[in-house]
Amino acid sequence: MVPSEPADMGKEAMDDVPLPQPMVHRRGPGRPPGRGRKKGAVVIGLPLRNSSQNMTPDKYTFGTVKEHEVHEAFESDGSVWAHHCCASWSEGVCQTDSYDLVNVDKAVYQAMTERCAHCSRFGASVVCQVPRCGRTYHYPCAASAGAFQEIHSMTMLCPDHLEDAGRLGGAEAQCYLCGEAKEIAEMLFCTSCGRHYHGRCLDPAVEITSLVRMGWQCPDCKVCQGCRQPGDDNKMLVCDVCDRGYHTFCLDPPMTTIPKTGWKC
Repeated sequence: MVPSEPADMGKEAMDDVPLPQPMVHRRGPGRPPGRGRKKGAVVIGLPLRNSSQNMTPDKYTFGTVKEHEVHEAFESDGSVWAHHCCASWSEGVCQTDSYDLVNVDKAVYQAMTERCAHCSRFGASVVCQVPRCGRTYHYPCAASAGAFQEIHSMTMLCPDHLEDAGRLGGAEAQCYLCGEAKEIAEMLFCTSCGRHYHGRCLDPAVEITSLVRMGWQCPDCKVCQGCRQPGDDNKMLVCDVCDRGYHTFCLDPPMTTIPKTGWKC
C-alpha cells in the first residue's frame, strides 16, 4: 500500500474537493523450472464460490457495492491509502523523477463513483486507452476480463479493442514463449513481470478463466500464496483451478508429500 499525502508525499492537494473537518519455465512441484509441473492443488486459499451470490472471487473481491462517502476513503488531512499497482495504473496518475505517484487522491475520488465494467462494483480507475470507449476497471479486474495490459506505459485496452494491442504494446504484445502477437484474447498477463503467455504455450497448458487471469503469475515469477516467497520448487503445489502456487509446508495442516491426483485450493 502507498499513501497519497498532498504535502509530505508530493501529491497534489484536492483543492476542489470538499473534505470532512478533522475528526504485487513453469515452476512445478517436484520438477525444476522449464519442465512443467504436476497438476496439483491445495487445501487453503481463495474461496472458489460465494455461497450467497454464487459468483467467483473476481466478481466480488474488489471495490464496493455502494459508493463510498469521502470521509470513508480519505483521512481527515486529505491523504489516502491505495495499493501501488491500483494507483499507478489509474487514469491521470503519473510518477515523478523521485518515484512518487502524483494525483492518486484525485484518482481515488473519481473512482468512488465509477463502476467496474467486469464486476460492476464501485472503485474502478483503470480506463481503456481507446478514445471514447469509456470502459473502466479495477486493476485486478482488467486482467480477469481479458484486457490487454502494457506494463511499461501502464496502459490498458479493454476486451473490445484488443486489435490495437500491437500498436499499443509493440513487442510486448507477443507471447513470451512462441513470439507471436496473435490471439491476444487467449493470452495471460503476468502481474509481476508484465510478460504475456498463450495458455496453450505453457507446459502444461493452462485453461484460461477469469479466475486464473486474476493476479496470475508466470512460471518465473510464481510465489507461494502462503509465505509470499519463491523457491522450493519441488515442494510447490499449483492449483488446478486458479493456477496459484503454495508450498506444501505453508499449508494448514502441512502436507508431507506431493499429491498424485489433482487438488484444488
